[in-house]
Amino acid sequence: MKPGAGWTTDRKPNLILRIRAWLALRAYRKAEEPYRRLTSQMKALEAEREAILKTVAADNRAGRLDKHAFEVRAAELMQINDRFAELGEPWEKAEAAMKTAWARTQRVLRDIGFRETPN
Repeated sequence: MKPGAGWTTDRKPNLILRIRAWLALRAYRKAEEPYRRLTSQMKALEAEREAILKTVAADNRAGRLDKHAFEVRAAELMQINDRFAELGEPWEKAEAAMKTAWARTQRVLRDIGFRETPN
C-alpha cells in the first residue's frame, strides 16, 4: 500500500515508525501462517462432519440405517469431535496471536496516518 494507490498518509514516517511497521508486519506474517493452517483444518473437519450427517440423514430417510451403520457413523463423528478437541488449544493460541498482530499493525498504520483516499 503506497500513498497514491487509494491510500494517503498524514506524514512521512520517520525511522522509528518504519522500524515499528517492519516489526509489526513481520509479526503479522508469522502469526498468519498457523492461523490459516488451523482454519483450513477446522473447515475440512466441519465439511467432513456435515457429509457424515447428510449421509446418516439420507440413509435414515431411505430406511437403510440399521444399528451397525448408525454405530459406525457415530464412531466416525466421535473421531472428528476428538480431532476438533485436539485443535482447540492451538486454535485459541493462533487466534490470540493473530488478533495481537492485527492490533499492532493497526496501531502502526494509525500512527503513520494511513487512510483511504475518498473517490
